[in-house]
Amino acid sequence: MADLLPLPAENSTLHPDNDDVALTYGTGDVGFITFSLSTSSNIDWWKGVKVFGNGTWTTIGLLETQDEDHGPSERKIEIGKFTGPCRVELWKAKSFGVHTDVMNYSFDADKLSGKKVGFLWKKD
Repeated sequence: MADLLPLPAENSTLHPDNDDVALTYGTGDVGFITFSLSTSSNIDWWKGVKVFGNGTWTTIGLLETQDEDHGPSERKIEIGKFTGPCRVELWKAKSFGVHTDVMNYSFDADKLSGKKVGFLWKKD
């Protein structure tokens, strides 16, 4: 597992594995957190976002893009599903297509309730 960092509070660019991923926050549905993953049109290798919300290794949300599917891949997760330490992991296909964990962020689910958290993988 990659290092666990706090998810930035403001819109910013993340740099997992020297890539560029734009992080945005928008309005979602009250009582839910919506996660979204998209890629630029020139990116075709698999990308993924995994969401964890109870301090275990059990995923409560998985978003994926690959080949011509640039997203958005979205998951709207009820706030009640987040019952412990929360994290979001950024994954990508690397050598030989192996899916690899490249960046991990912790977050406070209550602060993201009613928000849409968007990841746009701009540069691979």
